Amino acid sequence: MYVIACNRTGTEKNETEFGGKSRIVDPTGKVLAEAESADEVIVSEIDLDFVAVQRRKIPYLRDLNRQLMKDVYHQ
Repeated sequence: MYVIACNRTGTEKNETEFGGKSRIVDPTGKVLAEAESADEVIVSEIDLDFVAVQRRKIPYLRDLNRQLMKDVYHQ
């Protein structure tokens, strides 16, 4: 999957600092776009077919225990 993560910037309550660096990452972990400043808008084209390609290359969903998931999430 693609990950599109935004992170705030600045300081909260004089103790917690947020660094920004929002980014868009492709299914292989490659950073497609990353904010360099606090007020920057980032944009990137994404190829949803690439998700299917990666799922075939790394078929982790084969390990999914569907019965367990059904039992846990359909209560």
